[in-house]
Amino acid sequence: MKKLSKILAVVVCLSVLGTFGVANAGTRTAAMDVSAEVIDLVSAVTTTGLNFGSLIPITGGNATLDCSAGFSNALAEDGVTITTSTAPVAGVITVTAAAAGNVTITATNSTQIRTGALGSPSMTVDWISDNSQLGARVVAAGANDFYVGGRLNVGATQEAGTYTGTLTVTVTY
Repeated sequence: MKKLSKILAVVVCLSVLGTFGVANAGTRTAAMDVSAEVIDLVSAVTTTGLNFGSLIPITGGNATLDCSAGFSNALAEDGVTITTSTAPVAGVITVTAAAAGNVTITATNSTQIRTGALGSPSMTVDWISDNSQLGARVVAAGANDFYVGGRLNVGATQEAGTYTGTLTVTVTY
């Protein structure tokens, strides 16, 4: 009988434990939002296009817009005359950095500008690297302006017209 009492006592204890201890154990879950924002460390946009202004070919030659030391709208003439109808304007590329750092700015060193489609009258713009603020640069956090110039090669019998084209500037960081 004593043995039966002990067995019953153990069974009752296990039943109570099972009811209150093990049955109440469990897991709960909660949802948590996860997010991230990826930002560009550096962005580059053209603020002002490179414009050699209005020119008259005299003997043919070059019009050089030198911005290598900073902002300059001074155009050196050699065989061309600058008119006052449209003044030359240096190109400006704005590099915006999330933090201060080093960048390298490069450009194609020559490009063609034309009055229309391929085969139409054209002129070459070259010496872009020599007349611009290109190369290895340190940028501050925020907006940083760099000036772009070049040399426009004008023929002695250059046809009248508005010549346009594109120049690719690359910022590596």
